[in-house]
Amino acid sequence: MAVPDLRSRLDDLRAEYDARVDVLHLMRGEAPVALESDGGPRGVELVFSAAGVPFGVTVIGYRRNGWDRTAPELADIVASHLEVPVGAALRTIAAAMA
Repeated sequence: MAVPDLRSRLDDLRAEYDARVDVLHLMRGEAPVALESDGGPRGVELVFSAAGVPFGVTVIGYRRNGWDRTAPELADIVASHLEVPVGAALRTIAAAMA
């Protein structure tokens, strides 16, 4: 089974923050047509394609739930779910919040 190299996974990692509703979206790759999600702690939703492939993380209430003060903890969750280095996840979160 072919595994994408680390560089291609990092190039695909991106994030967007909507301050109006306090929601942070982190995604890797192109958005699949159908999505499913599993709820986690403090507003974290792990997003999967309909085929069960990890695609993204949505954080509902990013600031309200204190993730702006505990971004390294969120980066661990993102890195584990999307199979990217923690440092890359943390930098992507920081860039979205800048």
